[in-house]
Amino acid sequence: MVSEKPWKPEAVALLLGGIFLSLSLGALLGGIVGRFENSIPRAQVEFYGTVVSTVVFQLGSLVCIGVFLRMQRLSLGEAFGIRFGGLGWVLLWGVGTAVVAVPVTLALNRLMFHLLEAIQVQPVQQTTVTVLRTSISLGHQVYLAVVTVILAPVIEELLFRGVLYSSLKQIRLTGVARWLRKALYPRLVWRGHRRLAARVRAASHRIGTRGSVLLALVMSSVLFGIIHLNLMTLVPLTVLAMLLAILYERTGNLLAPIIAHSLFNLVNFVALLLQTRSDMVVPPV
Repeated sequence: MVSEKPWKPEAVALLLGGIFLSLSLGALLGGIVGRFENSIPRAQVEFYGTVVSTVVFQLGSLVCIGVFLRMQRLSLGEAFGIRFGGLGWVLLWGVGTAVVAVPVTLALNRLMFHLLEAIQVQPVQQTTVTVLRTSISLGHQVYLAVVTVILAPVIEELLFRGVLYSSLKQIRLTGVARWLRKALYPRLVWRGHRRLAARVRAASHRIGTRGSVLLALVMSSVLFGIIHLNLMTLVPLTVLAMLLAILYERTGNLLAPIIAHSLFNLVNFVALLLQTRSDMVVPPV
């Protein structure tokens, strides 16, 4: 189980601001590279634009995470439970989650593809998918493999599960807890539902004192899906994020979701090299 993290609010705000700045700067510089479309082939423009945007975002994210940990005066192990003791079990949990996540997200991706077609909305591929399929150079593919299989899982898990999920868990739903305790509980007792009333009272105590794991799970996962800016993959990636957050909660070691995320991206990266239909593969994230 992931212990509550006493993150300083100003440090979390600074981290999120720095990540947003890195993301925006990467997109801006990638767009500037796109202006050279008339002088070099389009496939190369898209590739170099992706390189610029991902390098800026990932380097900026690493700097922001380093500053964040320094402000908290914590190591990676202390902050995110990263430890190599019991690595076999962590690896097993990671592989098992990836095995579940791949077919589930694939089914959801195909469902979203056909749903969008049914409502006459053209499904659009993510930029990384287009770049990968048009990058015939082995060097280009090796770079994309390193980014998607190694760098992206590490950085995204540090941000979304390590920081965001843990931060959202600290939210105290005092208003909801008070309503359950002072409004719903007496009404259930008055109507004779004493067993249900006892459960409501216990739930109000948990919500009021320990925050809401469900709230953190849903909010961090939906944001993970949204930030990839693709309507077709919104639901599959949200479900993937939920599985990764549950895995982190179960193991208390961020290595587990990093491993699962990396394997998920590896499977889909290889599949993208072999497939031609966009509904048959969930893009690496």
